[in-house]
Amino acid sequence: MADLSSFPITAKWPALTPERIQLYSLPTPNGVKVSICLEEMGLAYEPHRISFDASDQFSPEFLSLSPNNKIPAIIDPDGPGGKPIGLFESGAILLYLAEKTGQFLPKEASGHYEALQWLMFQMAGIGPMFGQVGFFHKFAGKDYEDRRPLARYVGESRRLLGVLNQRLETRTWILGDDYSIVDMAVFPWVRNLIGFYEARDLVEFNGFTHVARALEAFLERPAVVRGLTIPAETPAAKEVPANMSNAPHSAKPPERVFREGRFARIEPLDADGHGGDLWSGGLRDASIWTYLAYGPFSSEGQFRQWLQTREQLQDPLYFTIGDRTSGSAMGCAALMETRPEMGVIEVGHIFFSPALQRTPAATEAIYLLMRYVFEDLGYRRFEWKCDNANEPSKRAATRFGFAFEGVFRQHMIVKGHNRDTAWFSIVDSEWPALEQAFDTWLAADNFDADGKQKQRLGELTAKALGRAS
Repeated sequence: MADLSSFPITAKWPALTPERIQLYSLPTPNGVKVSICLEEMGLAYEPHRISFDASDQFSPEFLSLSPNNKIPAIIDPDGPGGKPIGLFESGAILLYLAEKTGQFLPKEASGHYEALQWLMFQMAGIGPMFGQVGFFHKFAGKDYEDRRPLARYVGESRRLLGVLNQRLETRTWILGDDYSIVDMAVFPWVRNLIGFYEARDLVEFNGFTHVARALEAFLERPAVVRGLTIPAETPAAKEVPANMSNAPHSAKPPERVFREGRFARIEPLDADGHGGDLWSGGLRDASIWTYLAYGPFSSEGQFRQWLQTREQLQDPLYFTIGDRTSGSAMGCAALMETRPEMGVIEVGHIFFSPALQRTPAATEAIYLLMRYVFEDLGYRRFEWKCDNANEPSKRAATRFGFAFEGVFRQHMIVKGHNRDTAWFSIVDSEWPALEQAFDTWLAADNFDADGKQKQRLGELTAKALGRAS
């Protein structure tokens, strides 16, 4: 076990798992840079909440690690030479983690320095200027009679957004096609400017369309969704309830596999190979995209371009669902929010063409993903989440055997509207009974000559799990 006793900060915030990176932070734009980075890199870490209300940042223990009294700060027990190292300043921490893991930072010299210049652009420009807009627009500075400071910082923030918008005009991310620590540094501040600081109209954000597009893609990333809330208000140092297992568990990350059943075929998304089938199959229908964070798309070209941004992602990992007989691509689903060390994974980003909806192939595709998750990858928990207003999705989850767990109120803002999120899950102990229910439903003798089902899947799954149908 790592010994972190030489760091005075651990006296105030004890390390329950000292072999992990210790994060001292708060969900501010600078704080979430690092929590998002840790989530993206899949590094094990233990978060500690630094409360500004309690003036934690001025305590001797915190100042011993971060003498500038700013969050975030970290201790890595496995630093250079295998020795613990403490770091403060979010930009320095991002660079350290990227170089430590070899992730999210170009390896060639020219790309490395290009990343550094844009990281400095955020640290020296976007962060300070956007922060001043917040002060003079929303906080104490809003009461100043002299409006010149606000005008100065609003003007500079618009200029910086213009620089960023021009950069993103021909690029998916700030450095190009590859997502990087630069994006992790910049977009939390853009989100804060137009959200928490309430300055969207003030800086005329709607005119910066390329920034808005990249911000939307950033906020869709599962690691970003998680990182934006860390550290949570619940203290990190708490007792583990007696009914929670401490047994180690490690599932496998999903891979780009092919699976085939009686009706359906799933395969890794190929934007060029599948885009035409998906579009012509009815995905131009705007109603399909109502509850998704993206779409509808105005043209096949725009749709294909969006697919190209999806096909290289690892989380979410997109699969195309096709008809086994015709081979046509008819929909997509993704495995996402992957946490192998916890044995938890989710199915999401589901969009089916009208021809696929309410067919045996659609049901079998979900079944094939379930079987892959539980039997091949070894997950303990399989999640399904949807907008609580999306009744068809909630009915589908129940039909497939997912247990309703509750609603996270005001969980997200999607396309400018509040989203309350309904949670469902299947756990590994339920899978054998559910697998038998699916096999019974998918069997040839469960369908008559016209292809109509004889037994309903919802009734079979409810009976298998001892639930009311």
